[in-house]
Amino acid sequence: MLSIRDTLDRLVAANEAYRRGDAPLMTDSEYDALEDALAEAVASSDPSDPDVSAAAAFLATIGSAPADDSGWTKVRHDAPMQSLNKAQDAADARAWAATVGAGDLVVSEKLDGISCFDEATPIHLANGERIAIGDVVRNNLRSAVLTWSPESGLGVSQITDVHDNGPREDWVRLTLEDGSTILVTSDHLFYVKDKGWVPAKDLLGEDIITPDE
Repeated sequence: MLSIRDTLDRLVAANEAYRRGDAPLMTDSEYDALEDALAEAVASSDPSDPDVSAAAAFLATIGSAPADDSGWTKVRHDAPMQSLNKAQDAADARAWAATVGAGDLVVSEKLDGISCFDEATPIHLANGERIAIGDVVRNNLRSAVLTWSPESGLGVSQITDVHDNGPREDWVRLTLEDGSTILVTSDHLFYVKDKGWVPAKDLLGEDIITPDE
């Protein structure tokens, strides 16, 4: 069984690798289990112990510092980010919804690392100005924007292309044999056995989707 210090060290290393190095050391479920174990250990330990107080401080911290904070300024969003507080089942989700006064909910599978933005979301241009991401799409702008990557750090990149998925009502919902569904654009390509690449709008009920052969 890991000590509080060993558990804390593993979590700190995993958190840094995930958030700053884009190189996860463990799966999300493994991280959550380790974090839950640390929280239980802290709750039943002497708070004056240095390792316990360090662990408590870690558990109370959200996110991590940026890998390169030069040139960045804080931006207050119109609405705060929300969290499901690691809900694992329907009961957990209902309990969370009750705390925030949520109305109707839309539930979908989590696609880790993929983000969608409201068209009013501001982005920073290289000249210091801010512009709504929707204006980039609507006006087909070729602005230079501030970007960051683990390899090159903070830099300036030119927008070379924009992609509009079109009206949501034109998208295609696919139902798989296990009952799960996928909502995609009508031209999204799937590799179909004995056919090759086929747009979602042309898929048939008997088609078998496979990895690219």
